[in-house]
Amino acid sequence: IASTLRTFTLDGNLLTSIPNWVFQMPELNELSLYGNEIKSIEFPRNSHLIKIINLSFNPLTKITSDTNFNVQLLNLTQTQLTSIPDLFLPQLKTLYLSKCCIEGHLDYTICPDLSSLDISSNKIQSLSDNFVNSCKFLTNLNLSNNLLESLPECFSCPPSLTKVSFSNNKLTTLPTAFMNSLSLENLNISYNRIEKLPPFKFRQLRYLNISNNQISELPDCFDISFFLTSLNASFNKLTDLPHSMISCRQILELNCTSNLFNHIPSVVFSFVTLKSLIFSGNTITTVPDSLSALLNLTTFDLSNNNVTKFPEFIQKMLELRFISFSHNRISS
Repeated sequence: IASTLRTFTLDGNLLTSIPNWVFQMPELNELSLYGNEIKSIEFPRNSHLIKIINLSFNPLTKITSDTNFNVQLLNLTQTQLTSIPDLFLPQLKTLYLSKCCIEGHLDYTICPDLSSLDISSNKIQSLSDNFVNSCKFLTNLNLSNNLLESLPECFSCPPSLTKVSFSNNKLTTLPTAFMNSLSLENLNISYNRIEKLPPFKFRQLRYLNISNNQISELPDCFDISFFLTSLNASFNKLTDLPHSMISCRQILELNCTSNLFNHIPSVVFSFVTLKSLIFSGNTITTVPDSLSALLNLTTFDLSNNNVTKFPEFIQKMLELRFISFSHNRISS
């Protein structure tokens, strides 16, 4: 059957090594060895295309490869690797190295055709200029859950990079070059120590998560972010939203939980496509009738505020499925 086998799955066994003949199956597309006891492995010369190899949850400490090994997706999640393996894999598109033992200064040159790199949940403290300059062809970069305190000033988003996560680090700011990206669509910088978000030029921005920082003011530069659909600004120190957000006519989700708002910003009234509006945990006292224009709302959460009167216009919002005004001062 070796001549026709396409998927070979040996997850959750006690294998300590893999014989080379496994890699010589001419039709093999996927090899899964999740959760075994493999400590080292050498990828042999491999002229056909094995697209996917899963070696996650093995006690791997060493990986080597022949220069002609053509894997496209390599999953090394939760292994014992202390650095990114120095492999020449010319066809590699996706590399998972989450929850490994990589720590300290990351000085690594990314494979030229790699499009997605996940090195989240390690103990990386800093990135080299060499690393960020080699991100030229990435589309997805995940560096969340590390110990990054800053990013190199030369870190700019190449045109291909559309999704970036720096969440759960120790960042206090972002480089100016990075904020000038014209192609970034999805940015997550939640759970950091950012006090001020620099002005940006994110023309393609769809999703922005800045929650759990110390941000007191957003830059007034949203007039170019026409495609923004989701903003999570919860757990910051915001008191208002910038007027330029009036250009975000496609926004569907706005979460401003646990900030310092004492009113609902007027710019919100223009978000006619909005489906989810959350201002829980602020000091808002009144709900303006202007919100009745948001006829597409399905979620409306003003819990944990100082509202004294339940808004009558809600009866006209026929799309609503979730309403919360708990922990306010409504007496009737």
